[in-house]
Amino acid sequence: GILSVVYLWPTQLWYHIHMDRKSKILSIVLVLMIVWSVWATYDRIVIKHDYLVSIEVPCDPITESCFVLEEEGEDTYFYKIVEKSAYNLPECDPTDESCLESIVCVFDEVGCTLIYCDVSLNENCSNYSVSKSENGDGIDSSLNMIIKDS
Repeated sequence: GILSVVYLWPTQLWYHIHMDRKSKILSIVLVLMIVWSVWATYDRIVIKHDYLVSIEVPCDPITESCFVLEEEGEDTYFYKIVEKSAYNLPECDPTDESCLESIVCVFDEVGCTLIYCDVSLNENCSNYSVSKSENGDGIDSSLNMIIKDS
């Protein structure tokens, strides 16, 4: 009953106060490692913004192979995906169209990737094809919508 709890409590307290040296060192090292791990993660994500972000940005279906999003009753939306480090993103409202258009990969930007739609992966794509015009004096551009059923 209650006497055994009262009796054990001082014994357990004595053990924690008088832990052997190796146990104290191990406990201190473990606590320091946990604190360091939490701080390192906080520093990398919150302070340095060192993580990869994937963003759907507007795409021109006339010049690029874009992903196609079609929803009933709404306009067709053409987009490509930009993957880049969060610290390289512009500081603007992501719901603003001009903000999304400003998210691009700058020449020689490390860690930035443009992902276009790939028909061979069975994705819904706008496939832009360029061929010579019949009279051979220019380029005839045509936009072909390729929609694959999942």
